[in-house]
Parts: sequence; C-alpha cells; structure tokens
Amino acid sequence: MAEMSLHKYQWQGVQFLMDNPRSILADEMGLGKTAEAIKAVAETHSDKVLIICPNSVKYVWRDEIAKWSGDPFDSIAVYTGNALDMYDDHKWYIMNYEAMRLERNKPLACERWDAVIIDEAHRIKNRKAAVTKSVKQVAGDRVWLLTGTPILNTPDELWSLLNYLFPKTYTSYWRFVDTYMEVWDSPWGKQLVGTRNLDHLAREVADIMLRRTKKDVMEQLPEKVYLNVPVQLLGEQRRVYDQMREQFIAELGDTDILVAPTVLAQLTRLKQIATDPSILTEGGTEVLIPSAKVEVLKELLADILAQPGKKVVIFSQWSRMCARLAEELKCYNPVVFTGNTKESARASVVEDFQTNPDTRVFIGTIGAAGVGITLTAADTVIFTDKVWTPAYMVQAEDRVYARMNDLHGATIVSLTAEDTIEQQIEKLLASKADIARTVIDRHRLSEILK
Repeated sequence: MAEMSLHKYQWQGVQFLMDNPRSILADEMGLGKTAEAIKAVAETHSDKVLIICPNSVKYVWRDEIAKWSGDPFDSIAVYTGNALDMYDDHKWYIMNYEAMRLERNKPLACERWDAVIIDEAHRIKNRKAAVTKSVKQVAGDRVWLLTGTPILNTPDELWSLLNYLFPKTYTSYWRFVDTYMEVWDSPWGKQLVGTRNLDHLAREVADIMLRRTKKDVMEQLPEKVYLNVPVQLLGEQRRVYDQMREQFIAELGDTDILVAPTVLAQLTRLKQIATDPSILTEGGTEVLIPSAKVEVLKELLADILAQPGKKVVIFSQWSRMCARLAEELKCYNPVVFTGNTKESARASVVEDFQTNPDTRVFIGTIGAAGVGITLTAADTVIFTDKVWTPAYMVQAEDRVYARMNDLHGATIVSLTAEDTIEQQIEKLLASKADIARTVIDRHRLSEILK
C-alpha cells in the first residue's frame, strides 16, 4: 500500500515525537495525532510497538497503520479477547484499555517495547484506577501519550500522565498538587479548591508537550477531515446478519426476475441489522439485540465530549434509530430532529443546540435534518449509517461546516460494520456508482453481498 503524505504541521509533530521519546502530543481532535505517531514509529525504526487505545478505535488504528506506514495487515495484531502472542512476527500490537487489567495480559508489562503509544491518554488521569495502574506497568524505549484533553478539569489530572513518563521526577502527587492547586484541609480530608502557578506549570511541560488547535493550523487543514471507524459485529448481531444475508443470497439464486422494491427492502433490512437490530420489527415485536455500533458511539462521544465546549451532530437515515440513540444517550441531554418533529418545534430544537452550552448532542435523520438548517455549534458529524445518494451525505455534512464564515472545518466520522454490506456501500458512495443499476443487476448485487 502506498504511503500517504503529511501536512507541514504534522511533520513538525513527527519531529517533536522523535526529539522527545517520552512526551505528550496534545493536538486538538481532527489534526492527525494518529498519523503523526505512526510516522514517528517509522522514522525511529521501531520494530516492536504496543498501542493502547479505547476499544472503539482498535480497528481505526489497524487501518491507519496500513495507510500511513505501508505495513501489511499481517504485521498488525489486534486484541480480540485472547492473549496476544508476543513471539509471533507482528510489528504492531493493538490493545484496548479494559483488556490491560486482565491477568492473561500481564506479560505485556514484562516486554520491552521499542515504542508504546497511549491513545486518548487522559483515560489514565485517575492515579488510583486499576486501568491506570495496569497501563503504567508497561515500559518502552519511547512512550508517547496522545490526547486532545491532557487536563479535563483541574491541573492535578496532569500528574498521572507526567508520573508515567517521568516517575523519578514526578514522584509525589500531593507535592504536585501543593504546587499547582489551592488545597483546603477540611474535616473530611484535603479538598482541591483552586489553581495557582499555572504559568510555571506551562513552562515546566513546554518541552515535553505539544499542543496545536485547528485555529493554529487552519491554513493547512482540508475543509473536511474524514474518519472511518470500523465496527466489529459480534455475538447475536453477527449471527442474525449472516443468517439474513444467506437467506437473501438463496432467494437471488431461486428467482428469475429481480423486482427493485423487493431487493431494496432486503438490502435495507441488512443495513438495519448492521446498524442496530432493535430498529427492526418482526411480526410487530421489537428485535432486542445489542448493537455494536451503539457501544462504539458511546465510547467515541465520551472522548469527544470530554473536551469542554465540544458539540456533536449524529445522523441516521432512520427515525427509529434516532429515537433509540436519544434513549441511549440521554445522559447528554440530546435534542432530536426527524420527520416526526413538529414544524412548530424545529426552530427551537436547532436554537437550543446552537446556543445552549448544556445541549451538546444533536440527533437527526439525514432526510429531515440534513438540509436547510445550521448546526455550526458543532465541528464533528457522526454517521451511524449511510444513504445510497452521496449528495445527501454532503448536504448533511455541510450543516456543521461554515463555508461562508470560515468559522471552522469539520470532522466527519462514519461507523462502518466490517464484513457487511456497509463496506460495499462505502465503496459505491466513493465511486459515485449508479445505485439503481446495481440494484437490478444480479451479478453486481451478489458482489455487494459478499
């Protein structure tokens, strides 16, 4: 696979990591921290690399490694529940945070890695958490922490990251707190009530932490940054999808005439199962099967919305999916805009999202919310599923992309179920294929279903 090229500011990030083998890359989301870290691995000729990341992006890392390093998939080991074999010929090992606590993965800490990359490193800010303790046992010649939010709330959260990088320097949490926080000795113990000496802290970490925002590098950024998040269907969701797919293929072989509406209905059912089986109904009964996409979406939102002031727009083509997400994400106080939303309420829904700092998630259907409204309070769009027509997707993306005012670019995230029809839909959308012709061409339809 041909290697990709980086922007100038990204090469500066690569050089920073090379010059600082123990450091924090704190670029804002969407600037390419993943690509910079992968290129830094290549430039430092690291041959044994461990990546610890949220479960939702394990396969994003796999795909990005192949894209940015040119290394083949068979050089990349992704943890799927069994202990990773440290004695095979893999170069890259990708683990999720939760797995680090498991006894069978303790040998990871006994290995000496050429490079250790901790993605979304703010997840180890809690010095007492079991995951934090497990991660900190891993050693490497280079340790790079990637996070767009090194400090989520107060400066004391930075201590855990610094302690991992420089344990001999940052030995005492409370000494760090006494230096940079106002501490009150209450009857219930020490209470952190304020900050101090922040200029000194900024100077202290200046040499080991690099932070750029979109505003800093806007001239180099593309108008939209696209990120595909592969999702693995597991358990019952995978079984139901495969069963429906095989049934559909059998029907294709048994009929001499393909009726477009029937085929589209079957394709839609496959798409719904890949997205969330609960939006299907069988004989009037809801299909209660967990959705891998919903779980991945929750993880992504937890990291994105950890950043103060961030807002996210989520699109689906189905009203039932929007209702499902509204229930699953109610902790974020989302607003919902679908074809079922009353005309008299639509303006207030948009205004709430645009102006209310407590309303951080907008959920809408591509058909109803994908045109004619402004959602520029967000700079991130997440598609849980896609429609067949590329123009509709672009229109939806542009709800957050302010071309006239050039307020910001947009990060477009697509959740794609692996080994399903959705991967073929992505290819068709990319090539702007004639979907109508595909639907009535038995040979091409069979290719899509593979």
